[in-house]
Amino acid sequence: MFARVYSSEEDDEEIEMYDHDYDGPLAKSGKRHLGKTRWTREEDEKLKKFVELHGSEDWKVISSLLNNRTDVQCQHRWQKVLNPELIKGPWTKEEDQRVRTHSSTHLHVCLKETH
Repeated sequence: MFARVYSSEEDDEEIEMYDHDYDGPLAKSGKRHLGKTRWTREEDEKLKKFVELHGSEDWKVISSLLNNRTDVQCQHRWQKVLNPELIKGPWTKEEDQRVRTHSSTHLHVCLKETH
């Protein structure tokens, strides 16, 4: 699965690869990207094991068990890639309808408040 990620510091867009990105492109070079490396299968397996043992609340503990990974990197990898409860793929028709309904209701309330 590919996702477009927009940097808050730059207008450029970059590609971040999820799921089986072991052989995908590396992050862009530059000061902002120092220390970013692809996750290995071994790291993914260790992260899964550590989350199973320690839960998904204290990322500092988990990152201390993985060399060269920060708590933020571990949390991101778990929440966006490895978590088995993560739902990937296109939205269902029901989800689309809920968003449309909520959006139109919210827009109506906002317009009413401005007048």
